[in-house]
Amino acid sequence: MNIALSEESPPGRKVVYLTFDDGPCSNTHKLLDILREEGVPATFFLIGNELRKYQVAVRTMVEDGHAIGCHSYFHQRSLLQTKDGFKRQTTRFDTALEEVLGFPLEVRLFRFPFGSSNTTPKVRRYASESGYLWIDWNASNSDTDDKINQKADLILAAAIRTSRDKDVVVLLMHENRQRTREMLPALIQYYRDNGYEFDVLTPDIDYMIPGVKMGLPAPKQP
Repeated sequence: MNIALSEESPPGRKVVYLTFDDGPCSNTHKLLDILREEGVPATFFLIGNELRKYQVAVRTMVEDGHAIGCHSYFHQRSLLQTKDGFKRQTTRFDTALEEVLGFPLEVRLFRFPFGSSNTTPKVRRYASESGYLWIDWNASNSDTDDKINQKADLILAAAIRTSRDKDVVVLLMHENRQRTREMLPALIQYYRDNGYEFDVLTPDIDYMIPGVKMGLPAPKQP
């Protein structure tokens, strides 16, 4: 089955999607406080088996209007090499999220652990056929780079460098990194100074973002 993909067609404005992987964690509330103070939304790609540990943080994300994406249940690339594996991971994630929130929340955003190149074309196709927008990134603050992850100024510089000259930025960060939290206000100010709007990812995106590996949800069959 061929997946219908739109042409690259940015929305006619400069927009940045702040995305955070690998949460929730013990310091998620600190990150949420910063985002609330700055008045900007973000997209959180969460790990399913961490949801029950940090229920208050997850509920706060939803209450504050942030977007929730699935980052698998166990964050193990080996479990996402087959269609059945993908289905098990997302089903367990959905179950855990409903228990935490107390109501079902349809999550149709997905980011593969370590990026989409770590799975197979068949699984990526199956994700789209199952109604998911799966998405990587086109900019990063490199906060998992051992050479710079303890230096907030270098992380900030990496985010700015990889965002430069892009009208649509999907920025990869990790919420469990202290230096990311430290540099975030300065990064937000950089985007504001350069005319960017802040938005959240949704499965309703109907265009391919330049420089981002992604798959749009396949059209629903009548």
